[in-house]
Amino acid sequence: MFNKLWLKYEKSIIKDEKDEKIARAMKYVKLSGADANHRIMARILEELELATGEMFGEPIQNCTGRGEFSGLLLELTEEGSFLSDSGVCEESLGEEGFYLARTEGTDGEWTYRVKASGYKGLLYGVFHLLGLLRQGKGGDVSQIVKRPSNPLRMMNHWDNMDGSIERGYSGRSFFFENNEMIIDERTGLYARAMASVG
Repeated sequence: MFNKLWLKYEKSIIKDEKDEKIARAMKYVKLSGADANHRIMARILEELELATGEMFGEPIQNCTGRGEFSGLLLELTEEGSFLSDSGVCEESLGEEGFYLARTEGTDGEWTYRVKASGYKGLLYGVFHLLGLLRQGKGGDVSQIVKRPSNPLRMMNHWDNMDGSIERGYSGRSFFFENNEMIIDERTGLYARAMASVG
């Protein structure tokens, strides 16, 4: 069996009121400007269901109601400058950047907000939030802005299409075999792991 790396979500231990607020905030997700059927958005929602199911005991649910919302708000904004929650005009996030913040409603409940100009930015923002939750830092979120400096980021592998590996010391490739790409649970997890670090 292969290792799930940092995507092994473990059950969160509720120790205090802060942990309870985090758990309640991760019960519901609401989309603003984003299409739930978009292929990346669908993948984001799948990851959220998996992560919240394992960490908090029940998968996150989609919320379409109106009025004050407490939970996880995923906002797809138009390209260009945007207003942060403090009213500061920020420069462009770009296609892959994101803005992450935690706000508190009039009822004292928390809302996590991930804003992005593109679906990739939402994906990276959600993975960043899940990483903070996994590390027990969900209550420390205030305002975070990330903008990848390079539009193309890659991992350098020496795998050959026949399954052999140049200078490989740990067996055969799990990407290729007999000049075909392998698509299975392991390569799917690898793709998730790469997306999770942006």
